[in-house]
Amino acid sequence: MLDEQIKDDLVLLLKKMNLCSIAREEICNLLDRERQKPEAIKTLRKYRGMLLEEIHDRQKLLDNLDFMIDKLKKG
Repeated sequence: MLDEQIKDDLVLLLKKMNLCSIAREEICNLLDRERQKPEAIKTLRKYRGMLLEEIHDRQKLLDNLDFMIDKLKKG
């Protein structure tokens, strides 16, 4: 069984990621069963990949905005 503090911290983190309550519940249910931990880890890695992709997309927008600001300055 997963330590309750770790589980609480994980739920809080998933809330901060704006993960829907159904997905959070699914992950918690998987973690409650020792043999399902590998599936929970796989699911968490999937969400990690999605979050990283979002970060990359935001970075591209930031780079484009910086480019436009620089272009406007040079005018």
